[in-house]
Amino acid sequence: MCITMLLGLSADPEPLVREAAARALGVYVLFPCQRSDVSFVADAANAVISCMQDEHFQVKVKAAWAMANVSDALVLNM
Repeated sequence: MCITMLLGLSADPEPLVREAAARALGVYVLFPCQRSDVSFVADAANAVISCMQDEHFQVKVKAAWAMANVSDALVLNM
């Protein structure tokens, strides 16, 4: 349930909420049990990509950091 909420909160109207959601997704994607779930990694990547196109700089920064973690998760799954 927490993961579903985070995916939804990544599109919240409040920039601080989007920033926190992107950061949390970036943390969760590195957990081994979440990293092996291809569906979650794909959903997290899509949410983070949408945050990277945000108008607020801090949201973009957290999203870029989260995308680095998504990339690490993909490499670790190989």
